[in-house]
Amino acid sequence: MSKPWPIPPIWRVVAAFVVAPLPVAVAFAYWGMGTEPLGQAHRFAATVVLGLLFFAYPVILLVGIPAYLFLKSRLRPTALNCAGVGAVILVLPWLVLTLLATPASEFGGGHFTVEHGHRTLWGWLDLMQGIGTTAVMGGITGIIFWAVAAAGTRRSRSGPEKAF
Repeated sequence: MSKPWPIPPIWRVVAAFVVAPLPVAVAFAYWGMGTEPLGQAHRFAATVVLGLLFFAYPVILLVGIPAYLFLKSRLRPTALNCAGVGAVILVLPWLVLTLLATPASEFGGGHFTVEHGHRTLWGWLDLMQGIGTTAVMGGITGIIFWAVAAAGTRRSRSGPEKAF
């Protein structure tokens, strides 16, 4: 029984896993370095490489590749599907870490975000803003993944099979 949609060639999938996180790593490095990231090009490049090696590629190995192997025959590789899966893959580890490791006290943005080990209302709002930003970055990564791995793959001549 053939699949109703084409599975991309393995070389395109590997290239997508390597290339897709690059723009997001550059964006996070730019935001993280403050006012003059390009004035210190060596620090900027090192931040991008460290972000890829210690965050992006481990997440790809631990979450992204298993998700791809599980979903490749269950979900059509469209831009919207890849964006949604990319958002979940990028948010999931960050969300787990922030919910499991809450400090005793935390102050940020002029407000206490955690007091006496409990997240305040401002802390929940700050967490939701971080999740939203991370989900958007994951969606962008998913669209880049789709553009490299699946865009332009053709259906088989026989067309999709009926579901029933």
